[in-house]
This record gives sequence, structure tokens and C-alpha cells, in this order.
Amino acid sequence: MSKFRLIAFCFLVSLVATSCSFSSHLAPNILHSINYSGQYHWHSQTKTLTFLSSGSLNSGHQGWDIPKQIKTLKIAKNVKVQGRFNVFHSLEIKGQNAVTSLIYGTPIKRYNKLNNGCGLCKSAILARGEIQVKITNLTSLDPYGFHFTGKDGAQLIIDGVRAIDARGGHQNNSDGVSAASGTIIRNSYFETADDVIKVYADITVENTMIKMIGNTVPIQFGWGSYGNNATAVFNNVTIIGEAGRNNTGNAVIDARKGRYTKNLILDKVTIINLNSALINFWNEGQQAPAGTANIVINNSTIEVNKFAYLKNMQANVKVCNQMVPLDTTQTSWSCGQSNLASME
Repeated sequence: MSKFRLIAFCFLVSLVATSCSFSSHLAPNILHSINYSGQYHWHSQTKTLTFLSSGSLNSGHQGWDIPKQIKTLKIAKNVKVQGRFNVFHSLEIKGQNAVTSLIYGTPIKRYNKLNNGCGLCKSAILARGEIQVKITNLTSLDPYGFHFTGKDGAQLIIDGVRAIDARGGHQNNSDGVSAASGTIIRNSYFETADDVIKVYADITVENTMIKMIGNTVPIQFGWGSYGNNATAVFNNVTIIGEAGRNNTGNAVIDARKGRYTKNLILDKVTIINLNSALINFWNEGQQAPAGTANIVINNSTIEVNKFAYLKNMQANVKVCNQMVPLDTTQTSWSCGQSNLASME
């Protein structure tokens, strides 16, 4: 065999070997737990698992427990992975394309309500423990339950992500983000039919857009007496739409149940929904005042239908450097310069 033919033959053998690395038998100690109908590739040196073609994780809403050997989980462009992930160690989950790299749940409305009712347990990504999980450059679409959850101290760094519920209807439990202190959400887009940002710990949201559709609550203080004194900072965030959760007055900021102190700092924020109330302090079942809300909004533009819907909290609200009483009839404010973030 000539030297040229030998080189060509070795090259072809190399290609064949690479193309065969789609199946788990090449790394049985690492990928023995995966049962995925599409193609994937394991790179042992970088500890990276890449989903190369669309398919389903046969664990369904129970989720796949990502092995600790995996440091990076990638979804290639134009790939839809149906299922969900359980994470117990620090790693990054990222897409090659923010729009076409998908974690997909189900088309069934009210799926969680019909299946034992634990929405966070069915999160597209559920992280647990004192870990940090980066979620970047991908879309979570129609999850079985919540989109992204960090429990038991799990901190999420969410960057360049789209979280969307396109099924319509109410009670899909497709909440956006609930995670530990230090969580950061940036450069992202939310269009989901439930609570979007849960202020249960100290979190930061920046350069992000939230679109209010049916049943959306952009900022949720809580459904119980937890997260006391949590602070959320919103910088350069846009909240727009024409809908919301009807029984809250389509509120942008909602306190549903419990007794707690919650703090909000909003800067360079645009809020435009002419069918919404800015705040709703429901805290049902609690004797007033059911805790305290401290809210500061500067350098922002606000256009809503009503300032406050229900008022069952002590409220210290300052907008554009002026204290605003809960019974005000004012519905629009403009001060400084707010920027219209757009990540759709």
C-alpha cells in the first residue's frame, strides 16, 4: 500500500471511529444510566456530553440524574431533547443555539396537576445541594413543571436563555426561576404562564425581558412564610404584555400567601401593561399587615391600569424618588432613562 493510500485509510478509520462514538457502550462507567433515543457523543477528556440529534430521555418527568463525571452537558443546534434533568453537582448545561437547542417537556396542559402536583419536582432543570449550575444559550419549552429550580442551596447562573410556555391555558405550573441566594438571570427572555421570578432568596435579574401572557406573574413574593428578608435586584429589565393572572388583577408584583419581609430594587426598568396592577398584596388567610414590602424603583418607565389591587401588607414603595401610598390613583411614572431589553 502506498504511503498516500495508507494515510487516507487511517483518516477514514479515524472518521469511522469518531462517528461510532454516539452510543453509551464506549463509556459504560459514565453513561450507563442514560436511555436516550437520539444520538449523543461523550468526550472523555473535557468530560462533555453532547446531544447531537433530537430524541427523548425515557426517564420522562422523573428526570435523568446527570452522572457526576459530566462537567458540561451540551445540546447541539436544531436538537430537541424531550425530558428533564436532575443535577447534584456543579456543571454547565448549554445550547449551541439559544433558539433551536431545546429542552422540551410536554404538550399536555395542566400536566403537573394531573400527575401528583409537585411542580418543582418536574422542573426542566432541577438542581439540589450546595452547588452552582450554569444554564446558558438554550430554550426550555413547555416543561412538565417549573423551568429552572435550585433547591437546598443550589445557585443558578442563567444566561442567554428562553423560558416559554406555548401551550396556552392556566395551571401548567410552568414557573420560571426559583433558586438559592446568589442566583443570577441575565440576557434572557421569559414568556411563561405562571410565576416567573420567585423572590425566595437574594437574586439578580439583568438585561432580561418578561412577556405577560395568560396567568403570568412576573415577580412573586411567595406562597408561604419563607424567604424572609429576601432581596431581588432588577436592572435593565422589560416587562410588557396585555394579560396576566386574573385573580391578582394581572399584577406585576404579587404576594400570594404567607407573612414575610421582601425587598425589591428596580433600576432602568420598563413596565408596560395597561391591563395590569403594579402590585397585589393578597397574603390570603393572614391578618393584616401580613409582613412588609420594601420597593424602590428608579430610572424607570411604568404604565399600568392600577397601582395596587389587594393591599394586605405594610408597604414602603418609592417610585422615581417619591413615596407612593397604596391608595394612589396614579398609574404612570417616568424618570431617568430606562432601556427596553429585547431577548425574544
